[in-house]
Amino acid sequence: MAQDLWINGIICLTIALSLVLVKIISKKYPSLVFVLRKLLHLFSGILTILILVLTSNFWISLILPTVCLIVNLLQSLNKFNYFDEKIEKHNFGTFYFSVITIICILCARINAEWRMVSIMAIAVMSICDPAAALVGHYIKKHNYRLSNGKSIFGSLAFFVSSAIVQIVGYTILGVQLKVDLIVAISMTVTTIEASSERSSDNLFVPAFFVLAYFVLKDRTIVDCLIICFHALLSLFCLFNAKLTGRAVSVTFLTTFGYFFFVGPIAYITMISFAIIGVFAGKIFKHPHNEECRNAIQVICNSAPATVFCILFYFWNTIPLFVPIFACFAACLADTIASTVGITSATPPKNILTREPMTPGLSGGVTKKGTIAGSIASIFMTSFFIVYAARQLSPLDVLFYSLIIAVCGILGMVLDSILGVYQIKYKCPTCQKLTESSVCCNQKTVYFSGNYLISNNSVNLISATAATVLSFGLSYIVFAV
Repeated sequence: MAQDLWINGIICLTIALSLVLVKIISKKYPSLVFVLRKLLHLFSGILTILILVLTSNFWISLILPTVCLIVNLLQSLNKFNYFDEKIEKHNFGTFYFSVITIICILCARINAEWRMVSIMAIAVMSICDPAAALVGHYIKKHNYRLSNGKSIFGSLAFFVSSAIVQIVGYTILGVQLKVDLIVAISMTVTTIEASSERSSDNLFVPAFFVLAYFVLKDRTIVDCLIICFHALLSLFCLFNAKLTGRAVSVTFLTTFGYFFFVGPIAYITMISFAIIGVFAGKIFKHPHNEECRNAIQVICNSAPATVFCILFYFWNTIPLFVPIFACFAACLADTIASTVGITSATPPKNILTREPMTPGLSGGVTKKGTIAGSIASIFMTSFFIVYAARQLSPLDVLFYSLIIAVCGILGMVLDSILGVYQIKYKCPTCQKLTESSVCCNQKTVYFSGNYLISNNSVNLISATAATVLSFGLSYIVFAV
C-alpha cells in the first residue's frame, strides 16, 4: 500500500507540475492553447494507464480520476478557467474521461482480460483523440457536415493511430494479434469519434472499444468485414449529412446488439432496409430523401426488432425469430409505398374517406405505391428464407414467409390509417398542407390531426403492430 501511495503521489505531482508548465506557456503563447490541451490530454491518459498497470490497491488507483472529476465540475460551474478561454456550457470532455476512467478501473478488477481491455480502451482514447484533433486542426479539408469541425483526415489519423496502439499494446501485454479484430475495432471507434458531439467521444470511444472487443473477439473474418462495411457506410452518411452523430451511435449500438443476440443475418436485414430505402428515394426523387435522419427515427424503426432479438437470445424459438423480419418488412413497405406513390400520375386518396389528398402527406394511398410496398414486403422474406432454408422444412419456411409478407403489408396499411390522424399544418404563404412546422421560412398554422401523433410515433406503432402480430401467428404455426 505504501508503494501504491508513492506511485500515485509521484504521478499526481507530475500532473500538477505539467499543469503549471502548461499554464505558463499558454499565457506567453496563446495560439498554442489548443495544442497544449491535446498534449495534456495525452499526458494525463498515459499517466492513468500507469496507475492501472502499477497500482494494485483499488482505492488508491481512484485518487487521480476522482480529483480530475472534481476539478472539472468546479470548472463547469465557472469557479475557475484554467486556460483563460470562454467555457463552453456543455463541454464536459474531461468530466467524461474521468468517469470512463473510473469505470475502467472498476472493470479491471473483474479478471485479467477485462484489465487488458480497460487499459487498451484508455490508451486508444488518450493517444488517438489528440492525434485526430491535431491532424484535423492543421489539415482543414473535407469536414463532416454535421460533426463539429471533424474531418476525414482526422478520422484517418484516428484509425491509423488506433491500429498502431492496439498492435503495440497487445504485443506488450502478450495478447495474440488478430488483424481482422484490430481493423474492425479501429473502424468502430473511428466512426464513434467522428460522430460524437460536445466531447462525448471521451466517454463513448472507450465504451464502444470494450463493446466491440467482447462482441467480435470470437467472430469470423466475415463478421469483422461486415462491421467495417457498416463503419464506412456510417462515415459516408455522416459526411453527406444523411445521419446525425447520435443516429450513427444508435445504429452501431443496434448493430452490435444484433450480432450478439442473433447474428449477422439480423444486421443484414436491417441495413438492406436502410440502403434500399435511400436508393429508392434517389431513383424516384422523393422530397424527404435529402432529410437527415436522427436518432429518434432510427429507434422508432428498429426498436421492435431489437426487442425480439433480445428475446430470441434467451428463448431460441422460431416464433421469436420471425418478428425481426416482419418489423423491417413493414418499415420497408411503408418507405417504398410513400416513395413510389408520390410519383403516381393520379393523386393519392385518403385511405379512410377516399378523398383526394396532397401528394406526400401521411394518410394518402395510391395503387402504384401500395403495389410497390407489397412487393417490398415480399422481398424482405428472402432474407428469412436464405437463413431458414437449411433449418426448417419447406412447408414451414413457406408459412413463416407468408406471415412476414402479410404482416409487413398490414403494417404499411396501419401506417397509412394512423397517418390520417397525424398532425398537419398549412403554410400561410404558399397555402399548401405540410407535416412540417416550418415552410417558406416561416411558421406554419395548425390545420388538422392530433399533436401527439407524429411521423415517428406512427412508424413505431405500425412496426410494433406488425412485429407483435407476426409473433402471434408464428406461435400458432409453431404450436401446430
